[in-house]
Amino acid sequence: MIAVDPRLSVAPMLDYTDRHARYLLRLLTRHTTLYTEMVVDQA
Repeated sequence: MIAVDPRLSVAPMLDYTDRHARYLLRLLTRHTTLYTEMVVDQA
């Protein structure tokens, strides 16, 4: 029998995954792992 992993992780996309997108994804399911995007800093 094949084991099924039910986890769903959503990776951030630069300039797309903002707080509104994360809120929408959280409305769809509470069992998804959401990551925030890294902020690009000028060095």
